[in-house]
Amino acid sequence: MVSPVDPKPRARLRPCLRPQASDAVAALGTVRRQEHHVAMKNERIPIVDLARELNIKAPALIRLANKIGINVIRVAATLTPGQAYRLRNAVDAEKQQARLATQMAARVPPQPAVSPRPARPTISRCDCCDYPFAHDEDERSQLCTECRDHHEQTDESIERKLTRLQAHAAMGYVRVAEYREANNKLVRERDEAYSKRDKWMRALVEIVVAHGPEEKGDGCVCGSKEFPCLTRRQLRHSNRGIYDRCEELEAMSEAEFNRVLYGDDYSFFQDWEDGVV
Repeated sequence: MVSPVDPKPRARLRPCLRPQASDAVAALGTVRRQEHHVAMKNERIPIVDLARELNIKAPALIRLANKIGINVIRVAATLTPGQAYRLRNAVDAEKQQARLATQMAARVPPQPAVSPRPARPTISRCDCCDYPFAHDEDERSQLCTECRDHHEQTDESIERKLTRLQAHAAMGYVRVAEYREANNKLVRERDEAYSKRDKWMRALVEIVVAHGPEEKGDGCVCGSKEFPCLTRRQLRHSNRGIYDRCEELEAMSEAEFNRVLYGDDYSFFQDWEDGVV
């Protein structure tokens, strides 16, 4: 006969711990962790021991400590674990930099590429057209660029000869235009130089005339009590030839003076280019 099923399930059996024992164990673990933390916090590392560990001299380690902001003065000083950690990292970084510097110094620097000596230009006359042309010093060609395609050859045809002569005629027209322009440029520069010279010369003569002798008295018209005044003496000291020419102009009549100085008659100045008569 089957026994009837109990409608209420039985509760699972659990181990029963006493509350007093579990609290004591937790309190003991907390105390031990605190003691360990305090011990680690209070543990000091002598600077000498750390220097021996890192294979570095103590004075050098002290300098490095001050460099990274750790105030260490004496060799007998001690460090906290955090300070020791920072110093280890700093020493490792310096050693790494030293290794990199050694490797860079050991590398053979690349040799600069030796550039060939630049060829110097030189001027020669073409054997074909007889015009001067520029070429490199190392180039031995005696033909200009324009004549390399039509230069004279043995037993050449009439067509080739006509081509060469026509090319030379065209080159001649171009050269004549170039020479004419260069000549015109030189003429313009010469005329500008003469114009500037005339302006300076007129100004100088006018200054000398403005420092002439007084009509009454022994002084100068500029107000100086003596004649010649300082201005005239300075010109005579600088260039006696120009000074003498200025006196000759000063002695001329007004009409002759204006004709020579402001006219187109330059015969008076033919031997006055360098100021020496």
